[in-house]
Amino acid sequence: MELLFGLALLVAAIVVARLAARGILRRGEEPRTKKLPRLQAELPKVGNPGSATSAQLSQLKNSGLPDLDWKALSDKQATILIDSVHYIETVWARDFGGRAGGLPADTLEAAVSAILNQESYCERVVTWEEGYYETGEKVVPDDACHVAVTNVLKGVPL
Repeated sequence: MELLFGLALLVAAIVVARLAARGILRRGEEPRTKKLPRLQAELPKVGNPGSATSAQLSQLKNSGLPDLDWKALSDKQATILIDSVHYIETVWARDFGGRAGGLPADTLEAAVSAILNQESYCERVVTWEEGYYETGEKVVPDDACHVAVTNVLKGVPL
């Protein structure tokens, strides 16, 4: 009886020791964080994550941008991305004679990144888009945002 009790305690001690060892080993590991796509990491932290509408998400998925964590996008972030793509395609068509959807994905991503890296450029493309819908004119002012996007697009063959 005492022998059986001693064996049970020994088995319990071994199980507890193994579980403790696993926990100690796991603490030494770096926590695994989900790496966001580059563009998403550059987006301003505005709006409520996950609030992008299905219409916005559909438009973004068809825009030629690389995959993003669609469920984490806020409606404001989606607006910035959609407006940026429209702005870039307008500059591409107007200044370079390119056709809509004719930009290589890596160039589109680089041009959007150029916009996202400057808060004032993000504001610029959103206000430009609002004015575009009010007037219907494709006027793109020759400002710093335009120059940054043009510099990215210069290397793209027509």
